[in-house]
Amino acid sequence: MKVGLVKNELSSNQLNQISKIWGKIRDVDPTNLERFELNFMRDTNPDREIAIWRDVADGMDIFMNRIKANINKRTKLRIRKKLFKDMVAITCGCYSQDKILNDKDLSVVCWCYLEAKKNNES
Repeated sequence: MKVGLVKNELSSNQLNQISKIWGKIRDVDPTNLERFELNFMRDTNPDREIAIWRDVADGMDIFMNRIKANINKRTKLRIRKKLFKDMVAITCGCYSQDKILNDKDLSVVCWCYLEAKKNNES
């Protein structure tokens, strides 16, 4: 792994939070835990970035809990992969043009992200 400029050492609490987040998204994000942690160490504000990623992971949980639980594993993974891309795009102020989700579903994705953000702030 190529090591870039590390700006911050992470506390054990931060590392614990990052590990929990990674555990929730590892099926849809190809980044291994070491690289995932390193990305936070390179960030100028790791606490803000941790909060964003926590909201993404929790928003995905909220969305998946709203859909039917009787879908097969392959379909569930396909939805989670698309959902992950859309959640990350939302945090960047972008929108993916990949139309797996229609506009109504995308509104629900946005709501789930914002609901997770609200829950995590309280």
